[in-house]
Amino acid sequence: MRRMRPKDLTMPERALWRAFPRGEWVDLCDGDPGVDDPGEARHWGNERVVRAEVIAALLLGALDPEPGKVAALRLRGARIAGRLDVSSSSVGVALYLGRCRLDEVPEFSGAATRTIRFNGCDLDGFGGRSLRIDGEFSLEGSRVHRDSSKS
Repeated sequence: MRRMRPKDLTMPERALWRAFPRGEWVDLCDGDPGVDDPGEARHWGNERVVRAEVIAALLLGALDPEPGKVAALRLRGARIAGRLDVSSSSVGVALYLGRCRLDEVPEFSGAATRTIRFNGCDLDGFGGRSLRIDGEFSLEGSRVHRDSSKS
């Protein structure tokens, strides 16, 4: 994975980059429940797209926590473009995704992680063979579709 630099990031990615060291939420929702349904993410504009590689970089240590804070990735209302792949890695921070659409099946196989929460998300599966979690795992309110790529 190439090194991420803030100047290479889109506006929503920069917001996530700034919030991560303090564990703050980045909420990209519109405020209209119909519009914010992650099943309708194909209609969302670029202001709601975050690349999976940016999320992976943060989860894998691209930034340190702010002194006195607990770093965490907290993102709501985004379409996550690309494959979120942290397989066989050690993820030392919690991941909270709310009302997000993941364009590709996230891959956590063989990883050791902290809490993972996908609340109200829309995804085509979850790769987690031999995943070790020190915390909570939740897909509460999420729609997990059959992964057609594995048929």
